[in-house]
Amino acid sequence: MDLGIAGRRALVSGATQGIGRGVVDALAGEGVDLFLIARGSELLARTAEEIEARYDVRCRWHSADFGVPGQPAAAAEAAIAGFGGIDIVVNNAGRSMPASLESTTEEWHASSQLNFLSHVEVTRTVLPGMRERGWGRIINVTGAAYRAPQQFNMGTIAKYGLVNVAKMTAREVARTGVTVNTVTVGLIESHQINESQFPDERQRRAIADEFIPAGRFGTPAEVAAAALFLASEQAGYVTGSTVTVDGGADPTLL
Repeated sequence: MDLGIAGRRALVSGATQGIGRGVVDALAGEGVDLFLIARGSELLARTAEEIEARYDVRCRWHSADFGVPGQPAAAAEAAIAGFGGIDIVVNNAGRSMPASLESTTEEWHASSQLNFLSHVEVTRTVLPGMRERGWGRIINVTGAAYRAPQQFNMGTIAKYGLVNVAKMTAREVARTGVTVNTVTVGLIESHQINESQFPDERQRRAIADEFIPAGRFGTPAEVAAAALFLASEQAGYVTGSTVTVDGGADPTLL
């Protein structure tokens, strides 16, 4: 099926590993030009070179730390300047941040900036151009844990704020040709999950067997498939929605 997005221009944050890299490959496979944002310049350059060689699309990059106020907006401005506009945004940067009520105010601010405010910066930078052109897709990627939290995690709390902003923004721009949606994910095979949170393969298998009806962790490509549909021409009537990719793990109804 032709998704109708060949030649569109996309910005993806957290673009060089895990879910972000999966989204980059999926969009490039549909003929979308890519602007990649992450922290590491060397990996960004290598990824951009690989994407251009494999998919015959334009791929540019910008190194930015989304934990620093102003850098996300500057990166989005660089993307607009480099491509003459951005049509698709995938706000993917962020990380899990276990916490407690004893966590410092500085730690709370850091989580809010990385997991929430950074994406607000990007969204409000690209949105005027999308509205003016009458077409745009904004897709936020969050963890699904906010729906039924089991542990104190500042990242989960901040991402819940992002889901709320997406809903309100979607309603505000619904008649301009711009859609705003969220993909919430469960446990996905990635550097953050496999090496930082669950480095033991036996532990991963045990968790999947006990908590995930599908019996396994998901893959970045499976998350990317959901994001790709939301970015498509066919998804023009889908806005303010949340798509969950978690192998059936979420126990809630709504």
